[in-house]
Amino acid sequence: MSKRIERKSLNTKGQILDIAEDLFVKYNYSAVSMSEIAKRAKITKAALYYHFKSKQDLYFHILEEAFKDFIKELSEVINSKQSLDRRFHLLIVTYLNFCFKKRDLSRLMMQRLTKKDKKIIIFLKQLKDKIVRQLEPIVEEVLRSSGKRKVDCLFATYSLIGILNTFVTVNIIRNSGKWSTEQIANQIKLLVFSKL
Repeated sequence: MSKRIERKSLNTKGQILDIAEDLFVKYNYSAVSMSEIAKRAKITKAALYYHFKSKQDLYFHILEEAFKDFIKELSEVINSKQSLDRRFHLLIVTYLNFCFKKRDLSRLMMQRLTKKDKKIIIFLKQLKDKIVRQLEPIVEEVLRSSGKRKVDCLFATYSLIGILNTFVTVNIIRNSGKWSTEQIANQIKLLVFSKL
């Protein structure tokens, strides 16, 4: 059962989160008002503000909920007792599967934000930094094992995320699933572990 379906069955707060996420994805964050969210949820604006102090607060809750689970999944893969090769492969598959499964969330994060959305921009950067910190130790291990000690670990981590996000964007925007997550993981492993 997906998080979204679980959320709907919980309570009014979960229903509000579902409705807000749907509206943000469909119309863009900046085009959606708290009035519209309250109307769709069939509650008063006062009831909406009882649960969430602002539209930004709603946005933060949606992302925090999803990324908490994502960070946990990545951590389990990274800390598993499997070989480095296997953990790296699973890390890529986990990252891509999360993004493909949570297409709406990925679309939400790709939306253009305005200067007045500075807190959201900072929040998104903090989420990305958490992911980088999760991936950095395994990337460092991969660099050492493949004899690429001169490559900066942080640079390599951002590069890996950039490559993965390119596949996410192509898959979501163009709906072009030319390669499976397994094929992508295998190709990236060949690229990273090869002795250039």
